Amino acid sequence: MGSLKMIIYVVVVLSMVMAGQSRQLVEKPKFGEGNGENMLSRDASDNKPEKIDSSDAKNLLPFPSIPMLVPPLPQIPFVPPLPDIPQLPLPPPIPQFPIPQIPLPPLPDISNLPPFSFPPIPFFTPTPNKN
Repeated sequence: MGSLKMIIYVVVVLSMVMAGQSRQLVEKPKFGEGNGENMLSRDASDNKPEKIDSSDAKNLLPFPSIPMLVPPLPQIPFVPPLPDIPQLPLPPPIPQFPIPQIPLPPLPDISNLPPFSFPPIPFFTPTPNKN
C-alpha cells in the first residue's frame, strides 16, 4: 500500500512539474529566420539575459508549490551520551611455546637420472568418410 501512495505521489509531482514547464516555454524566433538578420548585424545587446519580474519568479521554481502528501518525519528524542566506561586491564599474554623442529628426510639423489622428455605424439590423420 505504501508503494502505491509513492507511485501516485511521483505521478502527481511529475505531472505538475511538466505542466509548470510547459507554461514557461516561450517560442523565440530562431536566429536569422524571417528578420533578415545575419551574424554580422547582430549586436551584443542580444546576449544580455532577460529581466524577470519578481511576480513571475514563483513560476520559475523547479517544483510548483503543492500540498505535502508525505507526513513529516517524527522527531528523534534526545539521547544523552553514555557515561565513560573505565578501561579494563588487558588480559595476560598467551604464552609462546617453542615449535619443535622436525628433521626432514634427505632428498633423493637425482643427478644420475636421464633427462625427462615427453612421449612422442602420434600424427593424427582423419579418415575420409566412405559413403
